[in-house]
Amino acid sequence: MLVQMAPRGGKLGEWARKQEHGLRDYIRPKLEGEAYFRRLAIEFRTFCDPGGLILDVGCGVEPQPAYAVSSPGSTYVGIDPLQGCHKRTFDFVRAIGEALPFRLAMFDWVLCATALDHFLEPLRVLAEARTVLKPSGRLGLWIGVVDWSYFHRMYAFPSLRDRRNWTRLSMLIRHQNFRELATVILRHLIVNRVRRLLVYWRRWTDERRLIDSVFAERAMGHFHFYKEEEILAVLDESGFQVVRHGVVRDAEHGNSLLVVARPRL
Repeated sequence: MLVQMAPRGGKLGEWARKQEHGLRDYIRPKLEGEAYFRRLAIEFRTFCDPGGLILDVGCGVEPQPAYAVSSPGSTYVGIDPLQGCHKRTFDFVRAIGEALPFRLAMFDWVLCATALDHFLEPLRVLAEARTVLKPSGRLGLWIGVVDWSYFHRMYAFPSLRDRRNWTRLSMLIRHQNFRELATVILRHLIVNRVRRLLVYWRRWTDERRLIDSVFAERAMGHFHFYKEEEILAVLDESGFQVVRHGVVRDAEHGNSLLVVARPRL
């Protein structure tokens, strides 16, 4: 089924470019981190434990997301603006989150997994989710959030407890490559210390610009980069009351926020 495929407004071109980039990213082979995100997807499903009639807003192009529910008594429906290359194993509607093509108070659960930061109008998406949820329904949200420790690790001195760092240092000494050794020492003892101080200063003077600059590459497919407290505030503004939430912290892959919320009556 095909419904309105793009949000209205002046950012249509940017939205289309991000969708094209997203499709390329989806179909690109993923090996690094795939097992981790699959485990996290299953953890998200366990955290929410959804049942009944379930709508997944931004379900992606996979035949079946790892968090999808297929238990007896439950019906899983997904929407996404990307058609994808493979037939999905669940009921699928090609649509956007800003204009859900469903009747009011229809679903027991609305899920939004790693998708809210890809929407042009996240507040409108959450408002739509609220209208299609039953009064007793629940919203399950999984989203990557800003990890401030990552900003500090960018310019941290390499730990010699890491065998790879120790091996590299030993090779430089063994081969008497003192010029490169001096460059490494200069970079980490002076240059990166100055860069860390600049990160601290920018965090207090222009935090949002710092976040956008650090994640500029990810902006090819994202519209927003959220802190944990910002997500909770957005949910409150959208008429949801948080039932429970938790952060899954991972230095390599970044932090993920898991939330279950209900419509505020």
